[in-house]
Amino acid sequence: MGCFAIGILMVPSIGMWVAQRLLRPVPGIGVLDGFTTFSTCLGEVRRLLESGAAVHALGFFAGAVVASQGG
Repeated sequence: MGCFAIGILMVPSIGMWVAQRLLRPVPGIGVLDGFTTFSTCLGEVRRLLESGAAVHALGFFAGAVVASQGG
């Protein structure tokens, strides 16, 4: 769903924001990329939970959140 939305947003941005080339990828990379990355993370957590690895799922999720905070 996120990749589809990125495609939908990127095509009009090429035609509308010709003067601001560096701003074109902001909606896709800034917002929707975060959405798709987080949904992948949650899918991995779900897979771990379903396989009975609750401790690993919690560690993976906590590590992803901490790592995403940057520095």
